[in-house]
Amino acid sequence: TDEITETDTIIAATGHQHVNKNEAKAATCSEAGNIGHWYCADCGKYFSDEGLTDEITETDTIIAATGHQHVNKSEAKAATCSEAGSIEHWYCADCGKYFSDEELTDEITETDTIIAATGSPVDITTTPETGNNSNLTLWIILLLLSCSGMAMILIYGKKEKCN
Repeated sequence: TDEITETDTIIAATGHQHVNKNEAKAATCSEAGNIGHWYCADCGKYFSDEGLTDEITETDTIIAATGHQHVNKSEAKAATCSEAGSIEHWYCADCGKYFSDEELTDEITETDTIIAATGSPVDITTTPETGNNSNLTLWIILLLLSCSGMAMILIYGKKEKCN
């Protein structure tokens, strides 16, 4: 019953009311980053400029992870009595992370790569204490026996010469 015009059916645009600015974030070896951009929560659109005139897609905002570019392999090194050793491992100079596998999937800490030194070497020039001090007694008995044995031989030998 109420007649309206075509202009009466158009609802005026409200503009982008709920806009969030997203700061640029650099990509790392293992995490994607993003370019700086604006997002309107009302219409779900992304923009590359503050004036919200250059519309882009969400995919356009993403910077792919760079991957581990500068990786150094360290060979295993046995520990000695005075120097620590290490396990075989890989180190990424870009992100500062350590890995136990060549595929760089098993992240470990630097501490995990270290094999502790074994400690002071054993001094093999000294005889260890055993609690048995009877060696001196044994040597004295052997000396006395050998001396008495020599005396017997000398006495017996002289008897033979006398006969």
